[in-house]
Amino acid sequence: IDEFCLRVSRELRDTSFAALNEHRFLTPPAIECEGEGESARFHTRDIQLSRYSDGMSLLANFSHEPFTFEGHSVGPYDWVAWRV
Repeated sequence: IDEFCLRVSRELRDTSFAALNEHRFLTPPAIECEGEGESARFHTRDIQLSRYSDGMSLLANFSHEPFTFEGHSVGPYDWVAWRV
């Protein structure tokens, strides 16, 4: 397991049994295609927010630019989680 997946596992372990209360796209999804034909890969370039029943919020940044929401900053291709 790589460091990114290990971080997800550690920080969101308790939330894995919580209900997803809300999921939103904070920016319009922009879809990019890498490659052609059957080997083509599609990527979204957007910011998404998920809120769970245990009070956990998760801000995921799939874009090239840093983003701040409700005082929480997240770098490009990264995520940040907080509990309310």
